[in-house]
Amino acid sequence: GQAYSLLTSVWPHWYIGCPDRAIEAANECQRVGVLAATFTQVVAAWKGFMYAELGDISGGLECTRQAAAAIVAGLGQFSVLEAQLHLELRAGHVAQATTLLQTMNQDPQHPAIFEVDSLLRARAEVALAQGQPDQALAAAQAHVDGLRAHGLWTTLPEALFGRAQAWLLAGQPAQAEAALAEALAQAEA
Repeated sequence: GQAYSLLTSVWPHWYIGCPDRAIEAANECQRVGVLAATFTQVVAAWKGFMYAELGDISGGLECTRQAAAAIVAGLGQFSVLEAQLHLELRAGHVAQATTLLQTMNQDPQHPAIFEVDSLLRARAEVALAQGQPDQALAAAQAHVDGLRAHGLWTTLPEALFGRAQAWLLAGQPAQAEAALAEALAQAEA
């Protein structure tokens, strides 16, 4: 119970601009969770994502490796793979990220509802990194549509930002600006 409670507090702290409290909750969740709930070790991948966003890509990659070792298959695997993929892209390793995406796409299990964003985001991020405008636009739109279809509003602004990046890649700044305006409105809502 403690591990799950801590797990659910990580992203809210992150999204309200308290990365220190998010990482603190992740560390405590990881400590408590290893004793009782293997799934909660997904928090190490989340912590890796946060470290990378704060500028520590190598520390973030180490966290995702810890998570991958703890969660080999099953619940949480898509979240771990997506965090690894995101960090590989941040480090400029497009080939490694593409390989991780292939692993995600070959998984016979459908992602759990809380991992739908992870799979859709991974597809959009890789398409953007590969510099393919048509594929990036299609993947970014599928990300936005998938989140809306499942009512997953928390990460919708980020998906809309990804769609704006795809429009820029396609040389369409007016559409990119519209996507950014929509992302801002969604975040404020």
